Amino acid sequence: MRNRDGVALRFRDCWDALDRSFGPIMGTLILGVAWACWHLPLFIITGTPQYGTGFLPFALELMAWSMVMTLIMMHARGSVVAAMLFHASANVCAFTMWQPDAQVFALGPWIIAAGIAAWRMQWESSHAPLTAGIC
Repeated sequence: MRNRDGVALRFRDCWDALDRSFGPIMGTLILGVAWACWHLPLFIITGTPQYGTGFLPFALELMAWSMVMTLIMMHARGSVVAAMLFHASANVCAFTMWQPDAQVFALGPWIIAAGIAAWRMQWESSHAPLTAGIC
């Protein structure tokens, strides 16, 4: 799947290359940093949900989301559609609860989910081929 400027596939291609070079966990963390930097302009554009909020909690949340999204993509055999659905649902949650005073509370569950996803990726990579995911 490709949006009008091809962003979805470019990020997917980057993840594939990072996964081959660094493994799923480190590759995902690197992509999470890139994804956070991609959103950086939103912090200076008036009227965006990110304007006036802290970038570091947002970046950490995106890195956590990346871990969960990687696990989803691995189990969906690389489906960009599955990643897009997760992204859309995460946006809905973020826009309804992401307030400057609640950033730490919004981040906590995602850090836990990222830890579980990373553990699962590590366990699966040592016990079965990544393409043999449960779907």
